[in-house]
Amino acid sequence: MEGRDRDRGEHFPQRFSRLLFWFLIALLFSTRLALALADYRSLISNNFYCDDAFYYLKIAENIAAGRGLTFDGVAPTNGFHPLYLLQLVPIFKWAGENRELPIHLSGIILTLWSTATGVLIFGLMRRLSSVPAALGALALFAVSPYFIIHGVNGLETGVALFFFVALITAYVAWIREGEGGTKQAVLFGVLGGMGVLARVDIVLLLAAVGADFVWRTIRRDSLLTRAYFTRTMAITTLTGLLIWLPWGLISKNLTGQFLPTSGKATKQIALNYGWSTLPAVWSGPVAADIFFDPDDVPPVFFADVGTRLATVFLFEWPVLAPLRINLPVTPFSDPGPSALSRAVQSSPRRALLLIVLPIGGGLAFALIRKRRPVRGGGLLVIFGIYLALITLGYTFYAPAYWFFGRYLVPAVLLATLVMIRWSDALRRSGGIKGKFAWPAILAVWIGCQLVSWNSFAEVDWSDSPETGFLANWRQFEPLIDESARIGAFQAGIFSYFSGRDVVNLDGKVNAGAQSALSRKRLHEYIRETGVSYIMDWEWVLVALCLRHMEKGDLAIRRIAEGATPADASLYAILPPTR
Repeated sequence: MEGRDRDRGEHFPQRFSRLLFWFLIALLFSTRLALALADYRSLISNNFYCDDAFYYLKIAENIAAGRGLTFDGVAPTNGFHPLYLLQLVPIFKWAGENRELPIHLSGIILTLWSTATGVLIFGLMRRLSSVPAALGALALFAVSPYFIIHGVNGLETGVALFFFVALITAYVAWIREGEGGTKQAVLFGVLGGMGVLARVDIVLLLAAVGADFVWRTIRRDSLLTRAYFTRTMAITTLTGLLIWLPWGLISKNLTGQFLPTSGKATKQIALNYGWSTLPAVWSGPVAADIFFDPDDVPPVFFADVGTRLATVFLFEWPVLAPLRINLPVTPFSDPGPSALSRAVQSSPRRALLLIVLPIGGGLAFALIRKRRPVRGGGLLVIFGIYLALITLGYTFYAPAYWFFGRYLVPAVLLATLVMIRWSDALRRSGGIKGKFAWPAILAVWIGCQLVSWNSFAEVDWSDSPETGFLANWRQFEPLIDESARIGAFQAGIFSYFSGRDVVNLDGKVNAGAQSALSRKRLHEYIRETGVSYIMDWEWVLVALCLRHMEKGDLAIRRIAEGATPADASLYAILPPTR
């Protein structure tokens, strides 16, 4: 550590840096482990383990029981990311009937992945910047509630984040400067293939890395460099495809799709929800109708989704993520303590012009005017291209605006690392400003993270009350025949804790339901699968099913309501009236 910084004219005590490194790794591990061991009911009530987390647990349980790749026993599914799922299967081989233990063990698995990610973050920042910057990035990752919660959320996010950082680190260390051989190219391809198995949108990072590689090859402009580029691209691409292909073929055989059908389902759900959960920015009176025909999407809908995504990322998270959590909120729906956020909420269009566009324009200008030497450098090209690709992907391919918090974790981390590197460059620029600016910025960031730990104020480690879907199930269970088939649009918690096959109706983990939803024939699918009861919120039932059918196509009756207006209701499916 000391020698690397001495090359930059710096002297950082090796013994102190090692002690601080291991302290921060221990802190990172402890923060995640504490959350993983919290009362599972508290994890659910605080939405740290959302309903989708229990899709993974239920599918893993079915695999362990020899039932194959299915969530509900009705249809096969590829609506998950396999690398994380495979780690859960052994848990159920010996957990028996214990419903609580697999939840905690899944959190411990994710804790280990987050700890490994912290090690990679330190190594990447030490290579790109300096030991102080690497320690600062590790400290921020260790204490940030945003990264803690999304790292231990019962989903694939923590695993995908590891491969996200690993791929950037491997590219910088092995590929970018034209010094890696065949072995390094193969290893990078293996990481790429496993990364896509961890989360399919890693392909967007691979595309951004590939674009950076192309740009650097063009800048060098030599036959030797071009030969290295061609060989490396061929080896990494072929290796990555070979790693991913077995799962791709299994997925194709099960559902007829190489990519997870959950992506298509997510888009259908978003289009059916319309503006019911999306703040109207450009749509104005159009959004007053709330719903629209998902086969005839108003272009202004995508404008609203894209604006929300751009504002959340370009404004809220790079500027304020190091300052506070912003976990389930957007600047339009919950401004929080920030005066700037309140300004966005009061006039989002004006704020977009005054805040978001200058930031985006400044980033574009920096990319265009970049004149640094080809060797070395930071992550600006990768960051800019990845940001553009993820904006397009989550605006048009999967406009799931209610999940931006989870989907954008890698982008937020990359933005944070870029800012730390810029801050460290200011520190090393010399003079009083350079000497004091970096520690002051880091102190503010970490201090605000510690203040935002009130996000964990409601976490209980024992005797937490049951709330939400879990409480709903306890209430509804006595009213449902033991032999009856149950359906739910959000079926994870209901299925996992009931020990029954609850048919997933929104198509996220049920290819048959996804197909029926896209054809607006979900009511027919409910009949065909013999569903007798539906548990969910009424507005979801209306948005995804009831509004697409004729009177008499599906007769239902509400037989129980949750304890609060925010809880689900129980509906009985009545005999057909025609």
